[in-house]
Amino acid sequence: MTVALTPGQSTSVFGKRGDYDLAATAGFVQALRHLGNVGFVFGGGCYYGHGVNVSGGTARLTLSHYSIK
Repeated sequence: MTVALTPGQSTSVFGKRGDYDLAATAGFVQALRHLGNVGFVFGGGCYYGHGVNVSGGTARLTLSHYSIK
């Protein structure tokens, strides 16, 4: 899977997309310009950065490669 680092593909931990409004887009651009650490999270429901929920079965995620280009 490849994901573009664009405002429309990014969401804050509070659930606001990077293209929500001008302030959110400016914050996204500012964050990209001053990267210190990069990570990713999986969220579910209304808690974007606080875990994933599986209902009625099991799931496994195996990360074999992670890069920023």
